[in-house]
Amino acid sequence: MKALLTNPRIPFMRRPLWSAAWFFAVGVGFSRYAFPTPPSAWLVAVAFFLLFGAFNRKRPAIRRLMPFFFLLACFSGGGWRESAECQSREAPDRLRNLILRQNDDDPVELTGALEDWPEPALGRVRLTVSVTGLQTETWRPVRGRIRLTLPLDRPETVAEWGNLALSPGDGLKLTARIGRTARYNNPGGPDFGNWLDRNGFDASGEAISIVREPSENRKSLFSRLGRLRLAALDRLSRDFQPRTAGLLAAALLGSEHFLDSDWADAFRRSGTFHLLVISGSHFALLAAAFRKLLDRFLKKEGPKAAILLGVVWSYAILVGNEPPVLRAAVAVTVWQLASLVHRKPDFLNVIGASGLAMLAISPEELFGASFQLTFTAVIALAGGAAPLYRTLRRIGAWQPRRGTPFPPAVPRGVRRFAELLFWSEREFRTEQKTAPIRMNLDKSRLAGRLEAVGVGKFNLQNGLRWLFGMALATGCVQLALLPLEIYNFNRCAPFAVISNLAAELAMTAVMLVGAAYLAASALSLSSPLAQAAELAVSLLVKIAGLGAALPFANHRVPHLETGAFSIGLGFGTGIFILGYAIDRWRPLDRPARRPKFIKFEMIAGFLLVAVFGGYTLAPPRRAPAPSVLRVTFLDVGQGDCALVEFPDGQTLLIDSGGTGEWGKSSSFIKEDAPGIGERVVSRVLWARGIRRLDAVIATHPDSDHIQAFSEIAENFPIGAAWHGPVDPADRTFQTFAAAMHRHGTPLRELSAPLELAFGAVRLSIIGPSGSLKTDNDRSLVVKLTYGARSFLFTGDIEAAAEADLLARGVPLGCDVVKAPHHGSKSSSTSAFIRAVGAAHVVFCAPRRSPFGHPHAEVVNRYRELLPAARLWQTGRDGAVTAETNGGWLKAEAFRLKIED
Repeated sequence: MKALLTNPRIPFMRRPLWSAAWFFAVGVGFSRYAFPTPPSAWLVAVAFFLLFGAFNRKRPAIRRLMPFFFLLACFSGGGWRESAECQSREAPDRLRNLILRQNDDDPVELTGALEDWPEPALGRVRLTVSVTGLQTETWRPVRGRIRLTLPLDRPETVAEWGNLALSPGDGLKLTARIGRTARYNNPGGPDFGNWLDRNGFDASGEAISIVREPSENRKSLFSRLGRLRLAALDRLSRDFQPRTAGLLAAALLGSEHFLDSDWADAFRRSGTFHLLVISGSHFALLAAAFRKLLDRFLKKEGPKAAILLGVVWSYAILVGNEPPVLRAAVAVTVWQLASLVHRKPDFLNVIGASGLAMLAISPEELFGASFQLTFTAVIALAGGAAPLYRTLRRIGAWQPRRGTPFPPAVPRGVRRFAELLFWSEREFRTEQKTAPIRMNLDKSRLAGRLEAVGVGKFNLQNGLRWLFGMALATGCVQLALLPLEIYNFNRCAPFAVISNLAAELAMTAVMLVGAAYLAASALSLSSPLAQAAELAVSLLVKIAGLGAALPFANHRVPHLETGAFSIGLGFGTGIFILGYAIDRWRPLDRPARRPKFIKFEMIAGFLLVAVFGGYTLAPPRRAPAPSVLRVTFLDVGQGDCALVEFPDGQTLLIDSGGTGEWGKSSSFIKEDAPGIGERVVSRVLWARGIRRLDAVIATHPDSDHIQAFSEIAENFPIGAAWHGPVDPADRTFQTFAAAMHRHGTPLRELSAPLELAFGAVRLSIIGPSGSLKTDNDRSLVVKLTYGARSFLFTGDIEAAAEADLLARGVPLGCDVVKAPHHGSKSSSTSAFIRAVGAAHVVFCAPRRSPFGHPHAEVVNRYRELLPAARLWQTGRDGAVTAETNGGWLKAEAFRLKIED
């Protein structure tokens, strides 16, 4: 049976586990999107393919088809696993399905048990709870997992949390606000519900109160390792500066909650952020180092394998058992077990086994960015970099042998380059002294000179060879990951190859020294390792900073909202063809054995990569229809932001949002968390294919209106920045102005009355007047007019400014109005509402505003005075988009559409 399934005549069965993983993954995707079927049907298909092949294996025709029956069984197994997962998610007693029918604003009471040790973070703690009961009219049993955040922003809350002293397995009774809705709902935003499903959570939310219930809590290896991790985090915080401790906690223990924002941004801009999180490279490095240590003290393979795997899985549990960690641990396990049974492990087979294991446990992993990025990178290394490096080494080191009597059939430049890296004149001369046949070969003379500079293996040629290998590996990975990086992070790092060469060396030092430091600390040994770790971290951060400072290092690119799968498939096909051609390139084989059409395959692969890669780097603009004005009021929480897309293609951003709530920090460190500008506004602009803002307007210097402009200016060129009357000493305005000056954007103060033209659209500044005193009343009031339709943007004006507009006889009538000051009771007087007479009123306020916006009395006032008007709230309805051609007008929210 083994010989049947690994038939070398069938190309995709030379690596059966790798092929099986692909078919299993295709079955998962097919069941998810193309053919949703009950699990029983998929199980019948699995049984049919396996039994039919087994009972007919003696028939010659069936015998030849056995590998195909095996792969079809894997395909059906993937469909069954995904179908069973979907059926489990849709069960009526699952918490996720009950949450879908409730209001996110309403607290709920739950019972359950703590799954893992609480995860500390800056100003809060994270909990993973397995839920067993939910209070509705009565207590009812439910199943599900939730991820909760408990803020520790008050002394009494900190004291209460300390008294709880929770550990895994503790029973809990808690009150929390939970839901499956993202905090911000806008075009281009991630699907938060899918993220929860992929990570095995039914809901997420914030804990209000927690009561520990009596329970039998047994200590286990899992809980002991979790306690050890918390102790290690505490030790890092005591022995190092906060920013250094945060980086070491991320690299060694998988905790990203203490990363400094400035440092993390430098790593992102230089394309080296992946080095800060626990990944396969971390596991491979530590496993290899520990294996080397075992080789010095043990001789038998069995004990060495047992100890190594025990350490690997203990470390996996220690750093959090996240999917990337489990994938790496499974890969190391398969590799070690293959070596234990005296088999040379095939890299792709090992990765296939890891992928099969992970998809069998959680098929939703297939649709997550982490899984896709990891396995695409591995394919690039194993299918592109490794065979190309191996072939170049054979070319460079060639000399006449029985198996390779003919010189490499390659261009002279390729041969000389390979010889420069891999030809050893020293070894050749040593071999010639005892060889029965003496010969002189035409080889690169420079290779011998490079080899002579240094001592033994530590010579210039080996250094150059290492640099080439790292550059080749990083380049192949960067190329293969291009569509995924752009789709998930809107980032392309052209110089990441250069940055990664040095950063990989520094991270190796950080990992090895940091691991030795933690081991010494666990044994209560004092050593200079702490100082060495400080130096290694300092070097790594400097390398990231230099990489981030390179020209065009942080190239931001819009992503495709539609057609992404087709573009990715075309690009991936090109990468596959290139890898296939590289794998078949055998320039040292006898002429009769060399595969044909290599050049054709290389050209076809390069063309596909160039065409679809170019389309990925320059996607088309998702502009409104011709002659249409589109205005989008973004959901930025407690703040204002409106994107205006004019019929002639110009773009204008009125305010940017930015409340500062995401930037919780201590006095020593600013937490690494994306702000409104990066997380919300930029993502919307990229989703629309916008690369440049022609102008921005800062209505007034409140942080919830202009704070995010600083982040937006990092991602988009801005043609002009306009603002109203401000106090030059205002610190919020100074930050805004500094960001504009840093990027060469001219500032201009606007005052009423003023009219500007954007093609056929007239932009009128109608307020404020010079008599108003407060910052809110001095907000710029902007009116857009296009044909018979108009939009009114009111900033944070209050009753005094509204009265001033009415007294000056300014025409306020419009079709769409942004309610002043988020719907505060200090604004929206009855006279103002009557003068506006809008058909659509937009309240820019979150679901749970800390100030109670929009106030109920204001909402009721609009309903009474404008009974036919549609009232929108960005936090409830998501982003609100209105389009008009100057005649018709239609408005739609992120989750529902209304046409006028």
